[in-house]
Amino acid sequence: MATSNRGDFVVTGSHDKSIRVWEKTDEPLFLEEEREREMEQLYDTNLANELQATGEEGEEEVEAVTKTTSESMMAGEKIMEAIELADADSQAMKVYQEEKAKMGELGGNLPKPTRHPELATKGDISAVAYVMGVLRKIPAASMEDALLVLPFRQVVSLLGYLDEWALAVSPFPLI
Repeated sequence: MATSNRGDFVVTGSHDKSIRVWEKTDEPLFLEEEREREMEQLYDTNLANELQATGEEGEEEVEAVTKTTSESMMAGEKIMEAIELADADSQAMKVYQEEKAKMGELGGNLPKPTRHPELATKGDISAVAYVMGVLRKIPAASMEDALLVLPFRQVVSLLGYLDEWALAVSPFPLI
């Protein structure tokens, strides 16, 4: 970022190698709205380019058109936070079970690890139940885009939680 000597404008550079000139105005700038507008324009442009490339410009129906919105991004963040919390709780319980097994008969006296307050306030639920509860609250329209923002290691964790949930409901494993 660089500013002009008189403070009339600012020049910024980004990781995507774009350079922008920001001029000083008297109007307030709402960055969140501006970013959302730019994202919508980008998606609309990409959609138009895809339609032209496939020759489907005249068709009324387009399959699997998705638009990342702030709602779906927030949903993705909620899923990531739930998986992080569940992973930490699962790891603590795994260590507890291993220590208990090592101690044999004396393992019965080993105190259980402290649960995360979020899990404790929801009735001391399991990590799987917590993740499933978060997933249930996400609107179906936002689910696909929310899942697309997950890092790969969290996708693996999510599949594990879905498998545990499915096994509790049905005897057939998902993975």
